[in-house]
Amino acid sequence: MVFDLLHGTGKVKHVYLFGSFVAAIPSPNDLDLFVIMAADFTMKGLREEVVSVLTHNACRIRYNADVFWVTAGIGEEQIKAALDVFSRNPIQESQALLEVTR
Repeated sequence: MVFDLLHGTGKVKHVYLFGSFVAAIPSPNDLDLFVIMAADFTMKGLREEVVSVLTHNACRIRYNADVFWVTAGIGEEQIKAALDVFSRNPIQESQALLEVTR
């Protein structure tokens, strides 16, 4: 559902999955996503369900997901830095980071 709501904006450029879903944990308990939206993306006029996906606490409560997002307008260097952060677990070991495509 989270993916459908995000893609429904027509502004998703990339979605990366990380955390327990890609760490070979037998029963992952949440969804961790890093989403890059188009540079011209705005939340203005979005349906409440979509806003809840893009609002961290609401998304955590409603969908048991942690969605971190930026627009491409922050630049490649900052996006690469964020990808580096999400490719490490809490004790700084390397972890899988998978790009999800539709």
